[in-house]
Amino acid sequence: MPVGLQTFDENGNVLIDTSTRTGTLLGVFNTGKSNGSIVDPSLAMGTPFWSITSNEDTYAMNAPVIDAGLIDGAHRIRWTFKNSGSPYNVDFRVVYGVY
Repeated sequence: MPVGLQTFDENGNVLIDTSTRTGTLLGVFNTGKSNGSIVDPSLAMGTPFWSITSNEDTYAMNAPVIDAGLIDGAHRIRWTFKNSGSPYNVDFRVVYGVY
């Protein structure tokens, strides 16, 4: 039997052990209404993930497309609106990390 951390549910099933991948939050930023990116070398620690939430109460929800990883030679997270700077774009808050 391997030795290490294990967490069980009420039926004795393993929920978490040393092979479970858990996430690490790296940061939070706002997109504004134009295309952009941020460089974060910590994105190299694993597989990037993110969650976006609108900062505005509006029915016009032009959300950006987000991608992350090794982009243009740097570990970065990038967001792209269909029309950068459009008055119909919405400012979003992005929480990101790696797992």
